[in-house]
Amino acid sequence: MSADALRDLDGGLRLSRAMLALARGGDWARLAELQAERARLLRHDGALPAEAAPLLRELLAVNAELDACVSAARDAAAREWDAARRGRQGTDAYLQAARPPR
Repeated sequence: MSADALRDLDGGLRLSRAMLALARGGDWARLAELQAERARLLRHDGALPAEAAPLLRELLAVNAELDACVSAARDAAAREWDAARRGRQGTDAYLQAARPPR
């Protein structure tokens, strides 16, 4: 079990690095595809061997970077959405004011 766990953990780390590269490039669809496989690799019952500690530390570091990238992209999307909403409100107000009286 420990060899399998280490192999899966290493695979999960490789996928996490790939996901980070995809997040930096804005490829959210591919990132989501890899997430499912990574979750499968990192799902283990029981304790991991002591040899897993360096892999776990690196995985946590990569995940922190990935989380930061995803959070920044989410915040940027929210700002863009809000700007578009304000623009629509402005257009609606202009159109209301431009309508001739009845």
